[in-house]
Amino acid sequence: TNDVSLATVPTATFNKIINSATVNPTTVKLLDSSNQPVQGTIALGETGDPAAPQSVVTFTPTAPGLASFTSYTFLLSQSIADDNGNTMGGDVSLHFTTLDNVPPVVQTVYPANGAIEIPIDVVPRVAFNENVDPTPGTIRITGGAALIEGTPVISPMDPKQILFQPPSLLATDTRYTITISGVEDLHHNVMATWTGTFSTSDTLPPTVSLSISP
Repeated sequence: TNDVSLATVPTATFNKIINSATVNPTTVKLLDSSNQPVQGTIALGETGDPAAPQSVVTFTPTAPGLASFTSYTFLLSQSIADDNGNTMGGDVSLHFTTLDNVPPVVQTVYPANGAIEIPIDVVPRVAFNENVDPTPGTIRITGGAALIEGTPVISPMDPKQILFQPPSLLATDTRYTITISGVEDLHHNVMATWTGTFSTSDTLPPTVSLSISP
């Protein structure tokens, strides 16, 4: 099961009353993606169904609760028994993954913030910490009175990286500001705006003016 709420409470519903002595941290566990036990409170009983008050086992994770976009396993041991001492035929488990509610984060940008002597044919690229969808996003490059705006695309080599091909060469010996905004991850979490600057190299040859003194 995917996209499970971070506030979920894993629940096991039995067809008969369960012996409370067999419901404990040894027989009821919630394991994270590293197979480590999650801290939480185990309860036996269902207040909504008085006819079977001891037939439901719940595991409530300790605050702050479950982590975003993480795999968990809700595990019940075969040692759980009913009031007559009958145990389950084997362990029972449920695997689920919580929803992703964390926006993508910029990890590296080329040209780096503050970089100088950048070639005028530069193709800026941005690396994120997860796969992204650049379609709703924008990369804007401004320098002097010029505005360069286009459509960012995913790198064919890395789905976490966005490339931006300027429609023309940048101006020489110019300071540019690059702004990246609106990029989403695959679960539609929107990044925080990132802004940096870089300067292109001076490729213009020197000029000279000759004169002769009278």
